[in-house]
Amino acid sequence: MISFDELERIRNSNLPAAARHIFLELSFRANKEGICWPSVKRIARDTGYSENHCRRMIRLLQDIRWINVYPRQHKSNEYEIRPLSAGPGEGTAPAGARSKHERSMKAGQEIDDIQQVWNAFPEHKLSSYHQPIIVMIH
Repeated sequence: MISFDELERIRNSNLPAAARHIFLELSFRANKEGICWPSVKRIARDTGYSENHCRRMIRLLQDIRWINVYPRQHKSNEYEIRPLSAGPGEGTAPAGARSKHERSMKAGQEIDDIQQVWNAFPEHKLSSYHQPIIVMIH
């Protein structure tokens, strides 16, 4: 069972929302020992994320030591939910995840920069119908 303090720690973590969602999904499925065995397909179906995205978030949760993952031959993995109060430094995204997040933020900043340049030249402005559409493919 997750305590109120642990829920607060999850909510206030700098983890992506998907990682927090998947952690809570695993926690809800866990038995009294904190163990559960849902397949990635089941996790994806229940959370609405793709299987690949679920795998990435599970790896992130494993990297920050919120869960342990034990592969089982010809079966779904075994997930062990670790106590969130286990030690310092947990609940923060590892360096790789941060840099990926920073890259995503940088891309967002680039879009803002493009919009500022577009707005800086009113003589080139067309009607809102003709303004460029900026699409970010993730």
